[in-house]
Amino acid sequence: MSAAPPAKKLKGTDGEAVPQEEGAEEIVEETVAMAVATPKAGAPAPAGEDTAMEEEKVEEPVKIDEDAKEDTRRKISAPVKFEVPDTTLNCMVSTHGSMLMMLNEGGLAYLFGGARANVGIKAGRYCFEVKIIELLNQAEAGMQIRSGIPKHVLRLGFSTGKSSMPIMGDTEDSICFDSDGAMLFNKKRTPLQSAKYGPQMVMNVVLNLDPESPSANTVSLFKDGKRVCDPQPLPESLRGKALFPTVTFKNMNIHVNFGPTQYAPLPFKCYMVQEAAMEDVELCAYQAPHDGKYQMIMPVCLPDEGGFDWLDWFLERNPHFSELSERMVVEWALRSGVFRPKTASIKASNDRPDMNFGMPHLDDGTVKQILVAAAATQMRDVVYMEVRGNLMKADRKEALSKFRLPHFTKVAKILMGEPTDEFRQAAMERLIEAKQAKIDAEFQVKRQQKAQLKLLEMQKKQVEWARKKAEKLAKEKAAEEARAAAIEKGEEPPEEEKKEEEEEKPDMSMEVDEEEQPPKAELTEDEKKECFAKKPDGLPDMSTALLSTSFAKFTIPEKEEGFDEVEYGWQDEPAAKEHIKMWAQERKVTTRIDDLAPSEWFKEKWQRWQKDLQTWHVRHMEYKDPVKRAVLLKAKEDAKKAAETGGIEDKKEEKKEEKTEDKKEDKKEEKKEEKKDEAKKDEKKADSKEAKTEDKKEDGKEKKKEGAEEKKEKDDKEKEAEKKAKEEKEDEDENLDYIKLLEEEMEQAENDVFAIDDVTDIGTGEPLFCNFTFEDWAMLSLRFEIHLLAHSFLHDCGDKERAGIYPDHLLFYYNRYYKKGLNPKNYGVDGVEDLLSLIKDTAVICGPKVVESQLTDELESNDIFVKLTEESRRDRQRRIDAGEEGAALKFAGRPDSAIKAAGSKAASPAAKVMAKGGLAQPNPLLAQQQRQHQLRQQMQQQMQQNVGVGGPVPVGVQQGWGGGRGGFRPAGVPLAQQRAMRARYSSWG
Repeated sequence: MSAAPPAKKLKGTDGEAVPQEEGAEEIVEETVAMAVATPKAGAPAPAGEDTAMEEEKVEEPVKIDEDAKEDTRRKISAPVKFEVPDTTLNCMVSTHGSMLMMLNEGGLAYLFGGARANVGIKAGRYCFEVKIIELLNQAEAGMQIRSGIPKHVLRLGFSTGKSSMPIMGDTEDSICFDSDGAMLFNKKRTPLQSAKYGPQMVMNVVLNLDPESPSANTVSLFKDGKRVCDPQPLPESLRGKALFPTVTFKNMNIHVNFGPTQYAPLPFKCYMVQEAAMEDVELCAYQAPHDGKYQMIMPVCLPDEGGFDWLDWFLERNPHFSELSERMVVEWALRSGVFRPKTASIKASNDRPDMNFGMPHLDDGTVKQILVAAAATQMRDVVYMEVRGNLMKADRKEALSKFRLPHFTKVAKILMGEPTDEFRQAAMERLIEAKQAKIDAEFQVKRQQKAQLKLLEMQKKQVEWARKKAEKLAKEKAAEEARAAAIEKGEEPPEEEKKEEEEEKPDMSMEVDEEEQPPKAELTEDEKKECFAKKPDGLPDMSTALLSTSFAKFTIPEKEEGFDEVEYGWQDEPAAKEHIKMWAQERKVTTRIDDLAPSEWFKEKWQRWQKDLQTWHVRHMEYKDPVKRAVLLKAKEDAKKAAETGGIEDKKEEKKEEKTEDKKEDKKEEKKEEKKDEAKKDEKKADSKEAKTEDKKEDGKEKKKEGAEEKKEKDDKEKEAEKKAKEEKEDEDENLDYIKLLEEEMEQAENDVFAIDDVTDIGTGEPLFCNFTFEDWAMLSLRFEIHLLAHSFLHDCGDKERAGIYPDHLLFYYNRYYKKGLNPKNYGVDGVEDLLSLIKDTAVICGPKVVESQLTDELESNDIFVKLTEESRRDRQRRIDAGEEGAALKFAGRPDSAIKAAGSKAASPAAKVMAKGGLAQPNPLLAQQQRQHQLRQQMQQQMQQNVGVGGPVPVGVQQGWGGGRGGFRPAGVPLAQQRAMRARYSSWG
């Protein structure tokens, strides 16, 4: 018999596993066989054994699978099984606790199931077995599979009791063997040879925590009683902890055997978990409820006020509770290996996260419905978490109807107002942890960048050192060749140069400062004051659209709804009800109504406005047309004259009626005399007719000559009249009274626009909107639209507690009502508040920060908007004349010339005079400023000439206010005009 191969060590000096060479499995099997065949000490050698082998010294192999010694310590008396709280919701445990059956209806076919035993191993070597009973299949027609996980999965291993969901392979709390032939730990996959297994096989997992064993702190896998891999070392994070037998599976039913009898005996004696000593294990027992009822807790909390933070905090302290929420389903699917894109839509929230798995059965939300139905039949405590549903009475009623079995106590947990100190402290700790994790990640990135820079610097130094060394060697070689050549020629060789000290090779070792630690995270004062930590992912508890349509229906649950208990976890009942009331009022201001639709009241007002606006545009165009304007003014003048002469005509008619009878007789006599005279004239005409015929011919020639002379004289007179009129006009321009012109202009500006009855005619045939430009018409429309929108919102929302439109939502409602966009930048401003400042005479932001109209909702006519626009235009023009360039409206897309032209009025009499005198400038704004400056100078000069110090003051006229710049004292000016001139003068300053 040949010598046995040398024993193979399983652990190195540092405790880590030594990589196995090829054929390691055969060596292990031979070693095991030799260990079994080796006779015990003192036993006789078998017959026929070669005596030479006895004399030869052979090193005995290390026995990695020794038989377990007899253990007389007290064993576990309670059965090892799977408790319901230690299983996933899709896993059904049989009555004796070792048969696990899975639900795979719909989207559950993509989720892992898991179960953790109630006994954890702290010491010794123990094992358990698993056998696949049935593989479950489901039709997948039309379904898109994005997961790289096989349809059927079985993972066997051990986990700590801290993991809330017994799913192994993706955390540091578990280690397992996968049916695909690999060992999994913390998302790291280590392939193993011959480790695959499937149906009709009995798999046995051995955990060795015996410190005296050569394979201590290892886990091994056996298939049908045969070892399939070497003992695998436990990670450091699992050593020294109680490890519970755990299984994770998908689409199959399995049976787990904890002993004491093995289905497939191992080649060595090993106790099963059921035979473990009490000293080596840790029991995880759940106390049965004192009244035999399990709790169904329904947290009731407002969005973004710590609901999910409280749930995490509660589950940490009560791991036997199972969470029922959409958030849990998404997390479960991700842990099951289902792929989901990381992009989130605007509708995503913690209460309704985006599924987006690309699998209809997962995306349609039926998974949660099935899990709720399953949880309602199990003996387990659950937390039914829905932020929106738990706040609405109808949804609460539907949820309670599913938990009708008598073993449930339905509890409403009201979490509103100021949280408890314990919860606040826990929230601060979680916030610090999140900030510290972010700081650590940034610190590691900076450290890596620093190491890369250092490596590049060292590489540069090494290249420079190699270059210098090459140059030195080349120089030495050239000197050696020169010396050899000189010796051959018989010449004296050159002197050797003094060798330079060789530069040391740069050190390429990367020294890492292990003592350098990332900075510690600290909370700011604002963060310490916050009651609820902000979500790291930035998702709200509810989407804005869903919140806007639901929050008005939020209520606090009452016991009469079907709850067995109603608990107030943070504040008492009165405080909680007051809190939700105030919260709802605030939301009514800041929350948008996405389904708000325009009413018939709005449509009626809008149609009336469009009709008026069209009428004003037509009237404006007619007045701007010279021909049509002349016709309008003439008609206006005729109507005025007709009104003035109407009374005189009536009096004349009365007098005529009185004298009618007296005149009738006189007329009869006059007619008789006229007839006699006409008869005499006819006789005379007949006699002289012949004599006049010849005279007419001569008279015709003379009249033609006289007509030509008269026409010439008439033309000369017209030319002289035009010349004279021109000279007189020039004289008038030279002697123009600028004060009078300014007074006339100021009187026109002083007209109270609000006293005008008809905006289409201010009394002279001119419409009030005569000087409107494109910007003015735009501001006119904006005034009415914002006014109507503010009132329509209050009219259509149907909620008296809503004070108005929140400024951030104004653009949305504008588009909703008028079917067009509103961009403040088109009006030359940045935001809504700046836009409203342009029409502050119509709408303002007031109260609880809402847009409110300054006008009533029932107006007799829409003329008020024209008057407000004209008043604003005049005020803007005054400021422009005073040199305030920022007063002009600067609409987007309008050239500067158009903007400045829009800011200047129609030419006044003074402006026309200046233009004729050559003072007009191409720039309208500059021309207006120069015109005002010259008028002011000339007006002051005339005042100084006409008004002396202490001079007489006409009756009914005030002396003037004195003071001011330049001693401006306009004595002799009526009081009303003085006030207007004073306002104009102060604006000039």
